[in-house]
Amino acid sequence: MEMRWIYTLFLMIDANFKLKLKDKGIQDLELAPGWAYYVNEASFQNHIDEHHRKNGDAIEENTCSAEHNAILKANLRKEGYIASGVGAVFCARHCLVRPNGVGDLQKGERYVNMDYLILQTLSLAIVSLVLLSYDIACQYSKNFRKRVQSFPLPMQVSEAVNIRFAIPKKHFMVHGPNHSRFSLNYVQWVGRTYGEGIESAWHVFNCVSMATREMGPAMRHEVLNDHWGSWNWEKILGFGFLMSKSFLEAHDMKTKQAQRFEDLNATFTTDTIARWNAQLTRWNNDPTTKPDPFEELETRNTLKEIRAKLAEEDTRDTARGAVVLHEVSPSVFLHMGLEIEDQQRRLRVRATGSLNATALASLQEKRSTLARRIELWRKTQAIYLPVATPLYAASSDPSASPAPSRNDGDGDDADASPATLTKAEDITLWLPSELPSNLMTADYIKIIAAKECEFRKAQMFDALANIRRIRRIITGITEFKKLNLVNEGQRTSTRLRSYYDKFKQQIDHSASRYRAARNALLVLDPTGDWTIHLKVLHADDIRGPLADKDDALKEGRRELSWIWLVQHASSPEDGFENDFSEGMRVEWAKAKARAERWSEEVKLLQEEMRRVLEFLSWKAAWWRSQVNQRAGTSPTLKEGLSAYAEKQARVHEDLRKSFASRWYQVLGTHQIMPPWKVKYLGSEEIPILPNVRLRVSKRTPMEESGDEEEEEEEEEDGDDGDDDDSGDDN
Repeated sequence: MEMRWIYTLFLMIDANFKLKLKDKGIQDLELAPGWAYYVNEASFQNHIDEHHRKNGDAIEENTCSAEHNAILKANLRKEGYIASGVGAVFCARHCLVRPNGVGDLQKGERYVNMDYLILQTLSLAIVSLVLLSYDIACQYSKNFRKRVQSFPLPMQVSEAVNIRFAIPKKHFMVHGPNHSRFSLNYVQWVGRTYGEGIESAWHVFNCVSMATREMGPAMRHEVLNDHWGSWNWEKILGFGFLMSKSFLEAHDMKTKQAQRFEDLNATFTTDTIARWNAQLTRWNNDPTTKPDPFEELETRNTLKEIRAKLAEEDTRDTARGAVVLHEVSPSVFLHMGLEIEDQQRRLRVRATGSLNATALASLQEKRSTLARRIELWRKTQAIYLPVATPLYAASSDPSASPAPSRNDGDGDDADASPATLTKAEDITLWLPSELPSNLMTADYIKIIAAKECEFRKAQMFDALANIRRIRRIITGITEFKKLNLVNEGQRTSTRLRSYYDKFKQQIDHSASRYRAARNALLVLDPTGDWTIHLKVLHADDIRGPLADKDDALKEGRRELSWIWLVQHASSPEDGFENDFSEGMRVEWAKAKARAERWSEEVKLLQEEMRRVLEFLSWKAAWWRSQVNQRAGTSPTLKEGLSAYAEKQARVHEDLRKSFASRWYQVLGTHQIMPPWKVKYLGSEEIPILPNVRLRVSKRTPMEESGDEEEEEEEEEDGDDGDDDDSGDDN
């Protein structure tokens, strides 16, 4: 496609069930049928009647997992109403109402009505590439080409015209899996098209719905045409600001998302990247092929299997606490110390909260066992770190300041050995990272400290790997619940909740382990290279890799947590994540798509700026050409017409100059020299103002009612079929 895609005509389609029309028996005459936004009513009704004679009143079948109002309300018609609403085709990039793109709905949002509106507005343009955004695009697109053949020849779209279909971004989430080929975030050559601007337009037009429903059919068309004309003019006036703001944001996001993708890309091998690129290229050429690079791997973990794996983990954790009693090397000595430290962390968590008698007894047994392990480990420590012996003696001396302890109320510390005067989980192990700085000068301590430094790095890598593994497990369980455990009762939900809680505990433990290891490294090697990749772990860093529900509507702006950009230290120990890289395939594809969409947006906006300037020039010339259209007029009338045409021409020329000046400043801040500069601004050098961003900091009310993705908290779209003005997610 190279750059041909920038000439795509982006359209969005929707219906509004509040713009109804009552049957009052009024027979009025439309003065300009089909001249503006409403289609010619006579031709429209003739086609609808012909369609019903041939096909009856059958409703379109819905094979999508999502329920759509376009399907559910396909037969909607209230007694006493001529029209149940309107269908409309808007520009998906700028939310402009298309000429001949609006028509009444006689009985809900039927395909035949929407087909007519699309084909009628397309017949007025010369196009080779079209993208249609529709909330039921997955259904609507299936037999579109076949349905086109039933229309009059002038309205039929040539097979040479490439028509693609997409689902608006806010509606996309309800469609479930296997819909990636309809996502405006994933498909190529759409820039940052949002597709939801028509919903904002309904909110504005609903203000006149109570009045227009009482009018005659022709008068209603005339009034709504006036409102749509005003809407389009207000949108045109806002182009200067809107495109400036959009370009500045797009250019910044292009740089950010490209860098984020490069960071993620660098964490995988060249063979892996080549394999994924081949899959993505194959899918881009044919989005129906499998595997879908944007679909998460299917989870095959049942609740029984998850429970068994958790039991295996518990057994493995117990085995890790074993102590070797024979002669050990310095590395084994340090490894044993880190395992004891890990057991202390687990015991601290276990000792929190209120415990019953059984739990207290079990806790004390574990403390005693851990205390004995520490005593055995100290014998080896006395050989490798003899400086720790007096530190232990000082901490156990009754006359010295007591070591920190946790009072759990068991009252058993009086009979404990000196080592257990402090609870086992609070005993300081005096590893090299815990020694006072004045004791770290000896060479033999530096050797042990260097070994601990390496162990701590490995400990951090392992902790991050475990957090990532569990986050993916949680994603799998969530998908399993969504697909298999809907309405299964409280018992099943409670059991599943217990798994979530256990996974949360494991994540918390791994996070605590990571932070402790990092604090140790800050003592052992505060300026090492590890600080570049192993960052401070905050609570909000523990997310993903997939977007959470609240972030799903911001896919284009989403940032991957840094924990997913750190390489594995070693191979996983269990079957939950046999291939980390393959598990990250989806996130890699999405990161690449984000970078590409923002890059496309930068190119598309520059082309749209040029088109707007060309349009304003053409419109000014068009107004001047209208002076002689009325033959036989008096000199006085002709003079008046000339003055009015000149006024309109000058308005468009002034807009063109204003837009060109503003856009030149915006593009110039990024060293982009637009090819239209000389044509519209002359050859004189124009300085680029450093505060150009401040000039696009405000927007008008009409400019706010656009197709920007950040309008996620938009007001009620009001396309409901009832008179009570209740909201609808159509």
